[in-house]
Amino acid sequence: MIILHSVLALGLVGCNEQQSASMQGQGQVDLAAVNDEAMPTGPVATMWIKGMACPFCATNLEGQLEKIEGIKKIIIDLGTGKVVMVLDPTMPATKEAMAKAVDNSGFTLDRIEMP
Repeated sequence: MIILHSVLALGLVGCNEQQSASMQGQGQVDLAAVNDEAMPTGPVATMWIKGMACPFCATNLEGQLEKIEGIKKIIIDLGTGKVVMVLDPTMPATKEAMAKAVDNSGFTLDRIEMP
């Protein structure tokens, strides 16, 4: 029974440096390379997140942010922790909702800049 709990605990642990190093370069988005035509228009909110170390981290955060009404597009730069979101101008997401999504993902919000 103790072994089972240890295995489960290891499976639930988030990213680690070894896993992160083996996946370096994956899941990163070059924000400068994003084609303007592919980007929806609207106000842009930018967050800086601490604690993301691998593509699974980015996917976890993206899943939480996708639950928020008013976010049309999410771009995560894993290398810098920068998250850019295009907001729906008719009902933009709130800072509080974004901060809660980051917290629910298990990461630390450094700051949010909104229009």
